[in-house]
Amino acid sequence: MFSRCKAGPSGARAGADIVMRDAVAYCVSKLGAPLADALKMATSTPARLLGLESAAGALVPGARADLVHLSDRLDLLAVLS
Repeated sequence: MFSRCKAGPSGARAGADIVMRDAVAYCVSKLGAPLADALKMATSTPARLLGLESAAGALVPGARADLVHLSDRLDLLAVLS
């Protein structure tokens, strides 16, 4: 999705070409964020900012439930949707 963003004069992009799993791993390994906080940043925070907190971003009755199973090293094991 973001790989289609056009680079500005400096070569910087307005988005990023990164998958969410890699963003979570970066937050944990490079920024030192606790895994629970990094996962919240990737799930409930975007849903809340988009006004979708009742439909996505949390495991609650009535919300969409796409689950990602990660290993302890944050390797993708399965996606359940």
